[in-house]
Amino acid sequence: MTLSPLIQLEDAEFARTAAIKAKQNVELELGDVQTQLDDIMRSKSDLEDRLLRTCRERADLSTQLEDNEEELQEVMKKYKASVSQLSVDQVRKRKQRICLDFPDFHNFLLFQFTDHHSGTYQQSI
Repeated sequence: MTLSPLIQLEDAEFARTAAIKAKQNVELELGDVQTQLDDIMRSKSDLEDRLLRTCRERADLSTQLEDNEEELQEVMKKYKASVSQLSVDQVRKRKQRICLDFPDFHNFLLFQFTDHHSGTYQQSI
C-alpha cells in the first residue's frame, strides 16, 4: 500500500508548516530569553557599579574615621594638659591666697622650714 503522491505532498506541506511554526515559537522563546538575559546583565552591571561606589564610600569613611580618631587623640592630649595646668594654677592661687590672707602664718612656716633644714631654704611659691 503506497500513498498517493498527493497525500505525500500534503503530509510534507503539513510537516513543513509545523516546522515553520515550531521554528517561529523557538525564535520567540529565544527572543524572550535574550531579553531576560539583557535585563539580568543590566541589573548585574548596575549592582557592580553600586558595589564599587559603596566600597569607595566605605574606604572614604574609614579614612575619615581614622583622621577623626587621630584628631580626637590630639584634642584629648590638649584637654588633659589644660586640666593639669588648671590644677597647677589652682594650687598656686591657693598658696598665694593663704600667703596674702595669713602673712604671719607664711612667715611662721618659712621659719619652721629653715630652722629644721639647717638654715637653707628654697622658695617654691
